[in-house]
Amino acid sequence: MRIEALKLIACPVCKQPLGLKNATEETEGHVMSGELHCHDCAHTYPIIGGVPRLLPPDIAPQDIATGEAYSKYYAKVTPGGVTGDDKLYGKTVDEEIDDFCAKTGLDDLHQLEGKVFLDAGCGLARIEGALSKHCQDILAFDVSPSVEQAFQAWRNLPNVHIVQGDLTSAPILPERFDFVWCDGALPYVSDVEMAVRGLLAARSPTGFLYSWCYGPQVKLSHRLGRIFHATRLPMKIRFLLIYATCWGIRAAVSIRRRENMLGNVHLFAQGVLDASLAGQINHVSEAQLMAWFKASGLNDNVPILIISRGKNLDFRVGVIG
Repeated sequence: MRIEALKLIACPVCKQPLGLKNATEETEGHVMSGELHCHDCAHTYPIIGGVPRLLPPDIAPQDIATGEAYSKYYAKVTPGGVTGDDKLYGKTVDEEIDDFCAKTGLDDLHQLEGKVFLDAGCGLARIEGALSKHCQDILAFDVSPSVEQAFQAWRNLPNVHIVQGDLTSAPILPERFDFVWCDGALPYVSDVEMAVRGLLAARSPTGFLYSWCYGPQVKLSHRLGRIFHATRLPMKIRFLLIYATCWGIRAAVSIRRRENMLGNVHLFAQGVLDASLAGQINHVSEAQLMAWFKASGLNDNVPILIISRGKNLDFRVGVIG
């Protein structure tokens, strides 16, 4: 952890600034071990392996379990690491950056010049290297232990800060971020309303927020995923059974419709696997999102765009300045 991260992070309990305490090891500009102390509520959080562990004391067990499950999954599918050429969810890092631009409406990454960026629920933080060339500062956090891998990948970048934190009790100072990005985490948190409100609070008064949720309609992949989740099978066996099941379903549909439906078996299986890893799956409506925006005190003049993308609801708050 670089000292500069203190201007962005906060106590997850009371959202007040943190102070460094008992730093016992420093390497290459990073505090590798020590403690962060909240002067307001007196909670203390360890720094382990260079990563601040800003998890609230009352974190939901399913959030911890989901983070650990995804960390094991990432370790199996990305052996080349954060900066390797491995595909994650069927995309290379370059394709993830293209996807980032498409979802947010950016023409290119130069529009991020000088911005303070938040990657909430960052997972492996694979695109941070590209973003760092333009952003003033980047804070990336995730509940998963995979943040350790992200820290090692980007530790030489002075403007990238990696933290372990829970999306339902985001460890970030309010109104500090010009650009808030949360891709694929909201569907699996224990309290989706608190997570959305936390993202809104992170956004500066003139900032931009992008995220998405599953809409009200439940997908077949979700139903299958919950069945496999209940089995508690090891990752390798679970994936093999999921793939075989999805292949069988697609083959049956192909025969019935008299057209080849096997081309997207991998993506179908990926959706089932995602649903099997998470402690729970959230489905929200546009009306719920708007109610949460209103309850967060969002200014009536702030542009809000909610887009139905298949069975997902994308939402953008604010404009990219």
